[in-house]
Amino acid sequence: ALFRSRQPHDGHLFAPNSHPVELCELSLHNLHARTRSNSEDFLLRVDMLSAIGSSVMLSRVGAYHRLPGFMRRYTDERIVFLLGLPNLKEVFNERYYVDLPGGLLEGMGRLFMRDVKLAVYPAWDERRRRYLGAADYRPAASHRLLYQQLLEGGKIVPLAPLHVHGTAPLPDEVRRMIRANDPAWRKLVPAKVVRLIEKHRAFGYRGK
Repeated sequence: ALFRSRQPHDGHLFAPNSHPVELCELSLHNLHARTRSNSEDFLLRVDMLSAIGSSVMLSRVGAYHRLPGFMRRYTDERIVFLLGLPNLKEVFNERYYVDLPGGLLEGMGRLFMRDVKLAVYPAWDERRRRYLGAADYRPAASHRLLYQQLLEGGKIVPLAPLHVHGTAPLPDEVRRMIRANDPAWRKLVPAKVVRLIEKHRAFGYRGK
């Protein structure tokens, strides 16, 4: 596993004898403009994930609360969604639930149906010089008690950072280095992905 659980009352995201299947879900829903460049960029991301040994699942699901219903067609086992803190904030954005009669509350019921958890990786806060995780997140006042229940009930699981001092390069920083033709970016990206970026001149890469 690439992370460590900090859940206080359950040290495991999965049962000890289970064999989790790791999937990287990419949604075609995010291809807003069906241009050739957008489609090629999307397929390149699939190739990059495959190159580092990740299994990729393509879907047309556009919101988190719709994923469990889709995945329950194929498994009755526990489902754990790994996401970053910025994505957690989006989960509690009411605009994703305007089509549901019960709004966000109904959406939470669909998201956490049966045995579903959100494992949340922290984000480095440069101003505070520390990681902020699921326990630090402060939702809107109207969602605060609901969020606390999900957190304390183990439905939302805070994860510990891999890089203790915030030394991990941020994706935006790596892309900036690629566009600036700074060769240091190659040391921050898996070798197989480096070759794909160079071959397809992705993310603004201009050549050596």
